[in-house]
Amino acid sequence: ENRETRLAKLPTSERLRQSAIIKKKEGRVLDSAEKHAFMMTTEYGEALKLWEVLRTLDEQGQLGLSDAQEKRAKKRERLAKKPKIGNKKTGSIVTTFDDSDNEDGSESEDEAEVAREPGTSKRNPSGLRGAERFAHKYATIDRLFQIIEPKFENFVRTPRISRVIQSMIKYGSAAHLEKLTALLSKDFATFACDSFGHYVVIALFKHSTNALFRKLLAVLINDCAALSKHAVGLRVIHTAYTSKLCTAGDKNLMLLGVFKDGVAVMKNWKGYPDIEGILAQEKDQQKRLVAYLYALVDKLVCQKDAYTFPFVQRLTLIFMRFGNKDDVIDMCDSLRPHMGNLILSGKDGALLAGLTFSLLEPKMRKEPLRTFSEKFVENATGKFSAPVIARLFDLVYDAQLLAKYVVEPLLANLPAVIDSPYGYLILVHILTPTLAQKDRIWTPS
Repeated sequence: ENRETRLAKLPTSERLRQSAIIKKKEGRVLDSAEKHAFMMTTEYGEALKLWEVLRTLDEQGQLGLSDAQEKRAKKRERLAKKPKIGNKKTGSIVTTFDDSDNEDGSESEDEAEVAREPGTSKRNPSGLRGAERFAHKYATIDRLFQIIEPKFENFVRTPRISRVIQSMIKYGSAAHLEKLTALLSKDFATFACDSFGHYVVIALFKHSTNALFRKLLAVLINDCAALSKHAVGLRVIHTAYTSKLCTAGDKNLMLLGVFKDGVAVMKNWKGYPDIEGILAQEKDQQKRLVAYLYALVDKLVCQKDAYTFPFVQRLTLIFMRFGNKDDVIDMCDSLRPHMGNLILSGKDGALLAGLTFSLLEPKMRKEPLRTFSEKFVENATGKFSAPVIARLFDLVYDAQLLAKYVVEPLLANLPAVIDSPYGYLILVHILTPTLAQKDRIWTPS
C-alpha cells in the first residue's frame, strides 16, 4: 500500500511512461536525442513548434524567416546592391553612395520618405497599429492558448514557454492581452517574483494599452510590499514605474504600496497620496513609517544595481529627508561607493548623489571626488549631473582636493564644458556672487 501510494504521487505523462517501458525492457536509459524526440511529442513540444510558426508566419500565411533573420537578410541585400569601385593605389574596394534612383528604378530612401502617406513610417509602411499588423498570427496564438492555459501556472515558470508567452504578448491582440492579464492576476506576486515568470509580467507592462496598464498597476500596487523585497520583483516595479503610461499620481501610490497598511487606512492620512506630505503631517505615523522605510531601503541599496532604479532612489531620498541622523549617516556610507554611477542615473540619482556628498564627513569625500573626476566631461555636461559638479565648489573646503579632482579636469576640458548647454552653467555658478542669482540661473522657471 505504501508503494502504491508513493507511485501514485509521482508525475505521470506519456513521455515518462515510454521512458519507463524502455528502461524496463531494454535495461538502458534514454540518450539525449531520444529524450528530445519524446519531449517534442508532448504538449510542451507542440507549443515550441507553434512558437516557431508564430515568429516566422507572414501575412500570406507562408513560413519565412524570423524577425532577426529577416533584418540581417535585408541588410545583406542592401549592401550587395551598392556599386563598388576599386582603388588603384591601395587595391581596396570603396563602396559608393548614390542619392539618385536605385538600380531597379525605384525611388531612393529619401524620396520614399517624402512620398510616404501620413501616419506611416519606414518600419510600419501600412500605417496600422501594432496589434492590427499581426492579425494573421492570431490563429496561431489561439492554438497556443489551448495548450498553455490548462497548465499556465507551471508553463509560465519554465524558461522556454516563458519566451513563447512573451511572443504571444508581442503579436497578440488586446483580447489576448486581457486574457493573459486575467491568468496572471490569479497569483500575481508569485509570477512577478519567479525567475522566468517575471519576464512575462514585464513584457505585458511594456505592450499593454492604457486601460490594461491601469488594471495591471492596480494589482501591482496591492503586491508592491512583497515585490519590493525581492530582487526579481523589483525589476517588475522598475518597469511599471518608468513606463510612459505611469503618471505622477501612480508613482506616489506605488511608493505608498511598500507599506503594509491598506489603501482604505492610508486614504484617511493627511497628505494622501503624497508620501512626503504624509510623513510631514502625520506625526503619529512618522516614526513607524520611517523605521520601516529604513529597513527596506538599507536592503535595497545592498542589492546589485538596485540603487540605479528611480523607484529605489526616490525611496532613499524620502528616507534621508525624514530619517534620524545616525541612520542617515549609515545610509550615506552605504551609498558612497556608488556615487559615480548615481550621478549619471537620472534626476533622482543626481539629487541623491549631491545630497549624499553634502552629508559625508570631509575626510570621506576623497573617493567620491575621484570617481567624479574619472568621467568628468560626462558629469559636467549632463543635464542633472552638472549642478552636482557646480555644487562641489561650495562643499569642498580642501583646496588640494578641489584643485586635483575638480579644477584641473575642468581646465583640461574647458572647451567641451563651455560648449555644453548645461556645462557652461558651472562657470556661471562660480562667477555669480549671490544665492538668489544662482537659483535664477539653475531654475529659470
